[in-house]
Amino acid sequence: MKKTLVVLVLCFVAELLFAQVSIVDANDPPLRGRTWTEDPYDIAHGGLTVSQWFRESSGRANVEGRLLTYFRYDTYYKNDGSAGSLFPALFEYVEKGGWVIDYANPQFVNPNPDLAESVKALMRARGCDISFTIIRDDIGDLQHEWAYFVINNLDRDKNTFDTVIFNIDRYYDSRGNVIR
Repeated sequence: MKKTLVVLVLCFVAELLFAQVSIVDANDPPLRGRTWTEDPYDIAHGGLTVSQWFRESSGRANVEGRLLTYFRYDTYYKNDGSAGSLFPALFEYVEKGGWVIDYANPQFVNPNPDLAESVKALMRARGCDISFTIIRDDIGDLQHEWAYFVINNLDRDKNTFDTVIFNIDRYYDSRGNVIR
């Protein structure tokens, strides 16, 4: 019995140490509940929430053997392809999750010919031109976690995908709570 318990604990620890998974919660979209209250011209948005304005949706894609959750947005639906008001909400969503974003060192892949076909298909299935996910890279130790915040953009004029990747990390106190 003790051997079985030890083996199970070791398997769990190994899973934590070597897992590379998406940690975006499809049930907690970044724009849910957001309104245009900060915009004095709210009437211009026809009563649509920010989520409706950008046609926010979630989906899953298999990328290199990992099942990742992506949020998708259509900036052409009501915004003529401009994502200027979308990006601050996405960064805020990541930061509210306790992540520290390394804004000083983004990695640009422009164009990104290596973007997984499953991600391209996921975006095209809903006519979306922006998608993002958070991919855990390494658990680190019990007080520090590393990941990547990945944003993909479909340039409809050129029919190419661009990607920007931000390194992110978060810290935990001795009780395992995220330090914000």
